[in-house]
Amino acid sequence: MPGVLREKIKHVVVLMLENRSFDCLLGQFYINRTDFNGLAGTEGNPHTGGLVSPIAVWNDKSIVPGIMTIPTPDPGELFADINMQLFGFNGAPSNHAPPMNGFVDNYVRQTEEPPYDPKQIMHY
Repeated sequence: MPGVLREKIKHVVVLMLENRSFDCLLGQFYINRTDFNGLAGTEGNPHTGGLVSPIAVWNDKSIVPGIMTIPTPDPGELFADINMQLFGFNGAPSNHAPPMNGFVDNYVRQTEEPPYDPKQIMHY
Protein backbone atom coordinates (compact mmCIF):
# COMPACT_ATOMS: atom_id res chain seq x y z
CA MET A 1 0.00 0.00 0.00
CA PRO A 2 2.74 2.60 0.74
CA GLY A 3 4.02 2.24 -2.83
CA VAL A 4 0.59 3.12 -4.20
CA LEU A 5 0.48 6.35 -2.17
CA ARG A 6 4.00 7.28 -3.24
CA GLU A 7 3.05 6.92 -6.91
CA LYS A 8 0.28 9.50 -6.45
CA ILE A 9 2.73 12.17 -5.34
CA LYS A 10 3.41 14.46 -8.30
CA HIS A 11 5.41 17.27 -6.69
CA VAL A 12 7.32 17.92 -3.49
CA VAL A 13 7.84 21.53 -2.47
CA VAL A 14 10.50 22.47 0.06
CA LEU A 15 10.17 25.94 1.52
CA MET A 16 13.39 27.16 3.11
CA LEU A 17 13.33 30.34 5.16
CA GLU A 18 15.90 32.08 7.26
CA ASN A 19 15.27 31.85 10.99
CA ARG A 20 14.25 35.50 11.02
CA SER A 21 11.70 34.85 8.29
CA PHE A 22 10.30 31.95 10.30
CA ASP A 23 9.87 34.17 13.36
CA CYS A 24 8.25 36.92 11.30
CA LEU A 25 5.75 34.61 9.68
CA LEU A 26 5.11 32.01 12.35
CA GLY A 27 6.51 33.41 15.60
CA GLN A 28 3.14 33.44 17.32
CA PHE A 29 1.67 30.47 15.52
CA TYR A 30 1.49 28.30 18.64
CA ILE A 31 1.19 30.61 21.62
CA ASN A 32 1.77 29.08 25.07
CA ARG A 33 2.88 25.65 23.86
CA THR A 34 5.86 23.92 25.44
CA ASP A 35 6.74 22.03 22.25
CA PHE A 36 7.08 25.17 20.09
CA ASN A 37 9.64 27.88 20.82
CA GLY A 38 7.63 30.82 19.51
CA LEU A 39 7.25 34.43 20.58
CA ALA A 40 5.27 35.52 23.62
CA GLY A 41 5.27 39.14 22.44
CA THR A 42 7.23 40.32 25.47
CA GLU A 43 10.75 39.74 24.11
CA GLY A 44 13.24 42.49 23.40
CA ASN A 45 16.80 43.07 22.24
CA PRO A 46 19.30 45.55 23.71
CA HIS A 47 20.29 48.71 21.86
CA THR A 48 23.81 49.58 22.99
CA GLY A 49 24.09 53.36 23.20
CA GLY A 50 20.44 53.78 22.28
CA LEU A 51 17.91 55.88 24.13
CA VAL A 52 15.56 52.96 24.68
CA SER A 53 16.80 49.56 25.67
CA PRO A 54 15.67 46.91 25.13
CA ILE A 55 13.75 47.38 21.90
CA ALA A 56 10.59 45.30 22.24
CA VAL A 57 9.14 42.97 19.61
CA TRP A 58 6.02 44.35 17.98
CA ASN A 59 3.44 43.36 15.42
CA ASP A 60 1.12 45.21 13.09
CA LYS A 61 -1.64 42.94 11.86
CA SER A 62 -2.49 45.11 8.85
CA ILE A 63 -1.47 43.72 5.50
CA VAL A 64 -0.19 46.72 3.60
CA PRO A 65 2.99 47.03 1.50
CA GLY A 66 4.84 49.15 4.07
CA ILE A 67 4.31 46.62 6.85
CA MET A 68 5.00 43.60 4.67
CA THR A 69 8.46 44.89 3.70
CA ILE A 70 9.78 45.58 7.22
CA PRO A 71 12.67 45.67 7.91
CA THR A 72 14.01 47.98 5.25
CA PRO A 73 16.83 47.52 4.52
CA ASP A 74 17.38 43.84 5.16
CA PRO A 75 19.50 42.88 8.16
CA GLY A 76 23.19 42.20 7.61
CA GLU A 77 24.02 38.76 6.25
CA LEU A 78 27.83 38.70 6.32
CA PHE A 79 29.74 36.57 8.84
CA ALA A 80 30.56 39.61 10.99
CA ASP A 81 26.88 40.66 10.98
CA ILE A 82 25.63 37.24 11.99
CA ASN A 83 28.30 36.96 14.67
CA MET A 84 27.13 40.26 16.21
CA GLN A 85 23.47 39.25 15.92
CA LEU A 86 24.10 35.98 17.74
CA PHE A 87 26.69 37.00 20.34
CA GLY A 88 25.96 40.69 20.92
CA PHE A 89 27.75 43.98 20.26
CA ASN A 90 31.05 42.96 21.86
CA GLY A 91 30.30 39.26 22.11
CA ALA A 92 32.47 36.40 21.02
CA PRO A 93 31.56 32.83 20.10
CA SER A 94 31.82 30.34 22.94
CA ASN A 95 30.79 26.81 23.83
CA HIS A 96 27.52 28.13 25.29
CA ALA A 97 24.31 28.82 23.43
CA PRO A 98 24.44 32.29 21.85
CA PRO A 99 22.43 34.92 23.77
CA MET A 100 20.91 36.24 20.50
CA ASN A 101 21.23 39.79 21.78
CA GLY A 102 22.83 41.73 18.93
CA PHE A 103 20.09 42.07 16.33
CA VAL A 104 19.25 45.71 17.09
CA ASP A 105 22.89 46.77 17.48
CA ASN A 106 23.82 45.16 14.18
CA TYR A 107 20.82 46.53 12.31
CA VAL A 108 21.43 50.17 13.20
CA ARG A 109 25.02 49.83 11.94
CA GLN A 110 24.19 48.57 8.43
CA THR A 111 25.42 51.65 6.56
CA GLU A 112 26.83 55.11 7.09
CA GLU A 113 23.48 56.63 6.06
CA PRO A 114 21.27 58.15 8.75
CA PRO A 115 20.60 55.48 11.39
CA TYR A 116 17.88 52.99 10.70
CA ASP A 117 14.92 52.71 13.04
CA PRO A 118 15.93 50.01 15.55
CA LYS A 119 12.28 49.04 15.98
CA GLN A 120 12.16 47.70 12.41
CA ILE A 121 14.36 44.71 13.15
CA MET A 122 12.08 43.70 16.03
CA HIS A 123 8.92 43.54 13.90
CA TYR A 124 7.28 40.16 13.43
